Amino acid sequence: MEKKEKNNLIIELLGNAKSIAILPNKVGGADAYCAGVGLYQMLKAKDKNVSLIYPGKIPDKCENLLKKEEIVSDVTGRELHVSIDYSNTPAAKVQYSTEHGVLYLKVGPVNKYFEVSRVHTELKGMEHEVFITVGAQVLEDFGQTYRELENELHSAKIINLDNTDRNFRFGHFNLVEPFADSLSLLVLTSSVEWGLNVTKEAAETLLVGISHRNPIVG
Repeated sequence: MEKKEKNNLIIELLGNAKSIAILPNKVGGADAYCAGVGLYQMLKAKDKNVSLIYPGKIPDKCENLLKKEEIVSDVTGRELHVSIDYSNTPAAKVQYSTEHGVLYLKVGPVNKYFEVSRVHTELKGMEHEVFITVGAQVLEDFGQTYRELENELHSAKIINLDNTDRNFRFGHFNLVEPFADSLSLLVLTSSVEWGLNVTKEAAETLLVGISHRNPIVG
């Protein structure tokens, strides 16, 4: 696939995606982290619903690039969603209470033939349409994070950004540039091609990554 065609498809994918997650590889150190954060900041500036997933310790001198609450460090957490279809019932009140860690929900009035099958539960939390990986040669490089998100990753579209020819091209879109001096520089050039605005905040973040670039392997 020609690079221009690939970039056009990525622009369309990012534009239509309702939820995007960015996964910097911890092995890539400050460079991979800053590349991911810079991309996160640019997508946030476009009002995209984007998450940065980075469990564990933030690289040195990068701690203040993002607020702690903006970083998803626990990928095991989910939200329990409960829905009750009370249509065609006279239900007009909803009450809830908690006791000893148990939530009690009361909806009424409903008739005695109300079908409990109209009550549904669902776990949600990591259903992203697009994952952008930064600095990983294979998905397994993410270790426990990959194991926790394996189903979600294989259900989503993956944009794979890397600067080593050892990359296994596991993404739906692979931007692998072995001659790129750093991942942060690769994100900078790619973001311009994707029509993203390189904000002052993102530029400063990427500059930190470029200054901490790792030697290119391969």
